[in-house]
Amino acid sequence: MIRLSLLGPVFVLVIVSAVEAAELSGVRVCADPANLPFSSKGPPATGFEVDLARELAPDVAFHWVPTYRWPVVAKLLLDRRCDLFFGLPLDPRFVDDNRRIALSRPYYVMGQVLVSRAGEGIRRLEDLQGKVVGVEVASPGDILAVQRGYQRRVYPTPEETFEAVRARNVDAAVMLSPSAGWLARKTPGLDVTWIRDPDGEFKIAIGMRKEDRELKTAVDRAIKRLLEEKKVEEILGRYGIPVLRESPVATQPEAVSGGR
Repeated sequence: MIRLSLLGPVFVLVIVSAVEAAELSGVRVCADPANLPFSSKGPPATGFEVDLARELAPDVAFHWVPTYRWPVVAKLLLDRRCDLFFGLPLDPRFVDDNRRIALSRPYYVMGQVLVSRAGEGIRRLEDLQGKVVGVEVASPGDILAVQRGYQRRVYPTPEETFEAVRARNVDAAVMLSPSAGWLARKTPGLDVTWIRDPDGEFKIAIGMRKEDRELKTAVDRAIKRLLEEKKVEEILGRYGIPVLRESPVATQPEAVSGGR
């Protein structure tokens, strides 16, 4: 005979998951059709933001649009062309400048990493003294290199910055973690190491219209569940992205997990 008490927790879990799915049913996400590792309309991969969106709401629809200009995306959200947009910084300055946009709880931390050739002993910022450092123009890595007085070479894209390390045109590069992890995942012989720099770490959230309070509640609840189940970490891992581990309910990082 099966005791009902043993089924209780499982039954409650199923009911909660069903409620979350119902609350997030029918949402539309604005996403860039060609911006890997974040999002892509087609092969070779869909991007981790697309994968996360499908975990949040299995019937999610996408409005594919170039997203390099935030004012365009903000207008699409406010005009109800889409309901959610991934990848916004949970930062007071951004919030103050966008009073009609609400942000979810963060789902990961974007940071800066060192990309270097294995065996060359470059694992910390201090190891860059006297080295040639590759950075993407106007990136946080570029700012960091200028502030610390490193000898730097500037490149227009993450891909060219990464290639400069691989081709030995620079000793190392300072890059944002998603791009570096994505590019390094199939490149043997390179190390990707997290840089602990609070000024260069950004909690990333999902944006939506401020008046959609019930949607925000449902999204926050779903993100909490995916963090607790390690689903976010699993999806980021598919794209080689280094993870700064956080407790699903904590506000401060607990431990570091980096690259290769």
